[in-house]
Order: sequence, then C-alpha cells, then structure tokens
Amino acid sequence: MACFRKENGAGVTKRLTVTFIVLILLQIGLTPSGQAQIFSCVTKDGKRFFTDDPTLFPPDCRKVTTNEKAGDGGLSIVDSPSPPPAPVRDLLIEINEGREQQSQHLEEWKKTAVELVSEYKAAQTRLYRATRARTRSQIRQEIHDIKARRDALLANVAAAKLSFRDRGTVEEILTAIPLD
Repeated sequence: MACFRKENGAGVTKRLTVTFIVLILLQIGLTPSGQAQIFSCVTKDGKRFFTDDPTLFPPDCRKVTTNEKAGDGGLSIVDSPSPPPAPVRDLLIEINEGREQQSQHLEEWKKTAVELVSEYKAAQTRLYRATRARTRSQIRQEIHDIKARRDALLANVAAAKLSFRDRGTVEEILTAIPLD
C-alpha cells in the first residue's frame, strides 16, 4: 500500500511560491528583447531628427556622435553625411510634399466642418423661431443641404487616407450635425 505523506499548509504554500518564482524567471529569460537601434542627426537649423532607418535622414543632417549624446563636450570629429541616392531623395521630397498637402487639406476640412456646424446651429435656431409654414419649409431644405455638404465632406476625408486621429478630428467636429 502506498504511503501518502500529509503536508501542512505552510509546505504547500512554500512549494507553490517557489514554483511561481521559477515560472516567472523562465518567462523573463525566454522573452526576446525588443530593442531597436535608433539613429539621430541634427539639421542645419539645430533640430534633432530621429529614425530607425539611417537612409531616411534629411539631406542637410549631420550625425550625432556619442560625445554629443553623452554631453561630454570637447571636440568631436564627425564625417559629413553622404547624400542619399537621387531616387531616395526624390521619394523623400515627394513624401514630404504629400504630407504637407494632406496637412493643408486637413486644415481646410476642419475649417469647413466648423462652418457647417455653425450654419446648422443657426438654421436650427431659425427653424425653432419661424412661425410661417413656408419659412419653415425653406429652413428644412437649408438643413437638408447642410447635411448633404456634411456627407460630401466626410466622403472626401475618407477618400484622403488620413490617419485615424486626423480623420477622427473632422468626424468629431461634424457630430454636432445629427444623422437623418
């Protein structure tokens, strides 16, 4: 007949604690480190530029040395950065121009959204105060037109492939105009 040893509560707790600690240590040891190399440079006007791909540095950037990073001061010899190949530089210029254009469109869309909300609220106020049926009908048509312009603006924003945050900004402004 097999003999089972009866353990007290302290022994079980100690065994569980040790097992738990061992499992945590194994988990920490088996987790891959997610370190990425970050490159930085300083533009001619003193702005720092950070990236994980050194080929994306702007053409006027110079590399930051370890002495500059550590703040040791003193003389640092830095090789001048070689300009990126023409196709890469052209692509970077095209990307930056696209971002600038998109930023301008976003600002225009925000302004239009605020104007639409303002027009809608004014029309709602006039509708509330109007007493003649014909006037109320005209104001309802105006509100309908405002909602159509809102829908067109939302379609333009959706087609622009904006970031979620930027698209959400315009959509949030337009939430003041209820759906039909």
